[in-house]
Amino acid sequence: MAAPAARALLLLSSLLLSLTPPSSASLRKQASVLISIKRSFHSSEPFLPSWNLSNHASLCAWDGVRCDAAMHAVLALDLSNLNISGSLSPVIGELKGLTYLSVAGNSLSGRFPSSVGKLASLRHLNVSNNQFNGTSSWSFSYMAELEVLDAYNNDFFGALPVGLSKLPKLRHLDLGGNYFSGTIPAAYGGFRALTYLSVAGNDLGGFIPPELGNVTTLKQLYLGYYNEFDGGIPAELGSLIDLVHLDLSSCGLEGEIPPELGNLKKLDTLFLQTNQLTGTIPPHLGNLSSLRYLDISNNALTGEIPKEFAELHQLSLLHVFMNRFHGEIPRFVAELPNLEVLKLWQNNFTGAIPAELGRNGRLREVDLSTNKLTGSVPRFLCYGRKLEILILLKNFLFGSLPDDLGDCTTLLRVRMGQNYLTGSLPKGFLYLPELSLLELQNNYLTGAIAEEPAKKPAKLVQLNLSNNRLSGPLPSSIGNFSSLQMLLLSGNQFTGELPSQLGVLMHVLKIDVSRNNFSGGIPPEIGDCFSVTYLDLSQNELIGPIPARLSQARVLSYLNLSWNHLSESIPQDIGSMKSLTSADFSHNDFSGRIPETGQFAYFNASSFLANPRLCRSASDPCSSSSKDQHHGVKSQLPGKLKLLFALGLLTCSLVFAITVAIKTQSMMKRNSRSWKLTAFQKLEFTSEDIVECLKENCVIGRGGAGIVYRGTTPNGEQVAVKRLLGLGKGSTHDNGLSAEISFCSTKVPLLTFLELNIQMASKPLTTEAIALTEKKMDMALDDIIKMSKKNPTKGKRPPRPAIKSQGFQNGNTFQGTTKLQRFIDSRSSIRQGVLTNRRSTFHGYQFPVTTEVANKAAAMPVRNRRVNRNVPRFTATLVQRKGANGSFNAKDKAIAKQKPQTLDALFANMKVQRLRLMTQKVNRENGHQIAQRRNVPWQQPRRGGARLGTHHQFGNFAK
Repeated sequence: MAAPAARALLLLSSLLLSLTPPSSASLRKQASVLISIKRSFHSSEPFLPSWNLSNHASLCAWDGVRCDAAMHAVLALDLSNLNISGSLSPVIGELKGLTYLSVAGNSLSGRFPSSVGKLASLRHLNVSNNQFNGTSSWSFSYMAELEVLDAYNNDFFGALPVGLSKLPKLRHLDLGGNYFSGTIPAAYGGFRALTYLSVAGNDLGGFIPPELGNVTTLKQLYLGYYNEFDGGIPAELGSLIDLVHLDLSSCGLEGEIPPELGNLKKLDTLFLQTNQLTGTIPPHLGNLSSLRYLDISNNALTGEIPKEFAELHQLSLLHVFMNRFHGEIPRFVAELPNLEVLKLWQNNFTGAIPAELGRNGRLREVDLSTNKLTGSVPRFLCYGRKLEILILLKNFLFGSLPDDLGDCTTLLRVRMGQNYLTGSLPKGFLYLPELSLLELQNNYLTGAIAEEPAKKPAKLVQLNLSNNRLSGPLPSSIGNFSSLQMLLLSGNQFTGELPSQLGVLMHVLKIDVSRNNFSGGIPPEIGDCFSVTYLDLSQNELIGPIPARLSQARVLSYLNLSWNHLSESIPQDIGSMKSLTSADFSHNDFSGRIPETGQFAYFNASSFLANPRLCRSASDPCSSSSKDQHHGVKSQLPGKLKLLFALGLLTCSLVFAITVAIKTQSMMKRNSRSWKLTAFQKLEFTSEDIVECLKENCVIGRGGAGIVYRGTTPNGEQVAVKRLLGLGKGSTHDNGLSAEISFCSTKVPLLTFLELNIQMASKPLTTEAIALTEKKMDMALDDIIKMSKKNPTKGKRPPRPAIKSQGFQNGNTFQGTTKLQRFIDSRSSIRQGVLTNRRSTFHGYQFPVTTEVANKAAAMPVRNRRVNRNVPRFTATLVQRKGANGSFNAKDKAIAKQKPQTLDALFANMKVQRLRLMTQKVNRENGHQIAQRRNVPWQQPRRGGARLGTHHQFGNFAK
């Protein structure tokens, strides 16, 4: 009996022990760890209220906590999407039994604790959509049970962790959306169970390792976005026969699409957009019988859509836009039974749009714009009443719009401008309930806009019907478009009055009804459009005054009322519209004075042209009655009298032109016989030699003072001959003769001749002339000559020292080439801009194109100038001097370095010996100055060649 009793007692004791709660100390320890984790979090609102150490006995009932069946240990911790910040405490590593950990969807930051790597039982780790940073250098050797690692959208950086490839059970690895750099390790080809791999959205480079083709368990592969790989798509990816989703978009891939991708029979999605892929679409892709989404847009692909695509019966999305495809859109594209989205825009497709497109009843989006398509718009596009987006602009489509579009209630956006469409608008097309954008501009549409009897509010935001042939009145139902922001109806044939319902368009920003035949007055209700910034009513038949209520549009910046029949005075309240920067009231019948207050003070006079009864200011008598009477008399002139008057005026003009031509020809003949050449210094050639130089093909410069010719004397010497404008008898202006003669006598062999208008012979110097000059100067001739000799450079600017030795304003000299280049850039660019601007304004802006270019050059910032400093720039004042290449650089301007002298300096030329001595001396000085000028710093070659910078700019993008 004793033995059975003892056995029963032992069994009862074991049962009691199994029913006893877990040790309070074990639960309290785990609760303490969780409380430490909570303290590292922050939130503006209360969170995890059940986490309290006082109820540690109920630990397994805490929010986000799940324990094992025996309630002994915490197995799972789910803290995702709690809107918490802070960091993750390293004490998380003390929860040894943890198999599931998720803190996804928060704002946790700091370094991810490496103690997580010691959780040997952990199978699922999700830290996505946080702000964790640092490198993932912690060891993964203890995490042999890990199946899911999701670190998407954090701030991790450094190289991709290689140790992950040794985890035998890892199925899901997402490291995308971080800042990992370097290359994809070739060891990633060693995953044994991986089905999901994403490293997209990092800073990776190098080549895509072909070893990835060894991970035959892969079903989803994401490598694109922000990564910049070298080379092309590895053909080895064609071995991933279980692959369902392949995304290699936006990662700089080059080359052709490998035909091996056609082996992926299970492939559902293929994204290769936004790369630099070339060549044609391989027909092998027609073998992808499971393919639903194909995007190869924004590449450089050519050729045609292969006929093998007719077998892609599951295809729902086809994006091939922004490539170089050509040919017709294949008919089978319209016959794909599941096609919903078709975008082929910006290619070179020709021919007609397949007539059956949309017949499958599933079409939602169609964009075939910017091609060379012809024919009509297919009538089955909205057959299934699912069409939302229809974009066909910039083609050569003709014919009328399908009537079925007026019943397509699902339409959101329609853009079919810049075609050759004709006919009228389908009934109800403008009033579709979901339509927000309608563009039909630049077509040949006719007919009227139908009135909508129902007052149903429409969602239309932008309406552009400009440049068509629409006619009839603008319906009052335009007021149904309560959300309208753009109303563009210019360039049509609308008639009737502008509806007052325009005033209910409270959100409209731009109204343009110009170039129509609207009549009547301007509706005052337009002033109730408080958001309008642009209002153009020009080139219509509007009459009456400008409503003063228009000034209530306080944000209006552009107002054009020109070319109408508006009358009465311009309301002074318009000047109070502070935002109004541009207004045009021209070509109307306004009267009275133009207000001078407010914004009217800033309008140009051209804003008020062709208003005969409008006067500018109080000084203008505003004699409207006399002007009207005069205008009436003129208008009563018979048409024949006007014609006779015009013929008489034309005859007088012809007679006058013939008379002037005859007199000019006779004067030229007389001048050719009566002019005389006089040299003011002793020369080695005669005047006949100089006459041979005065030919049109020898002209090297023209200016306001005369013409400069280039010639060669019989002894081979090259000279420049300047023929000055003539002096009339008694003229006091010598046209710079004194400066020219003095310059010739002291500097260079420049021969100057004077052509007289009446008495063409130059008088020789006489005793009377010398006496007259001495009297004017109150000095003797010898004193004049001595003064000229002793002070030959008085009034001249001293020679500029070499820039190499010249200091800056702060006292520092040149230190390297950086300051020199900055100084040259600023000086040269400013000088070039101002000089070009001055030249462009010559004779009152006769050259508008040059003026515009000059203004841009003058306004261009100095730092953006591109200056080639390896090309010599001669910015010094040019003189008429024979250059090193034997040519002349003539300028018809006063030489800046020469002091202007009086005509009396001619007497210095009478002493030949003094003249020769001065000439030789000056020539020697000039030779020295030329040598200095050749050694200016910016003419020296730069160190390192001719490159101007180390960065490249492409338009508005810099890389």
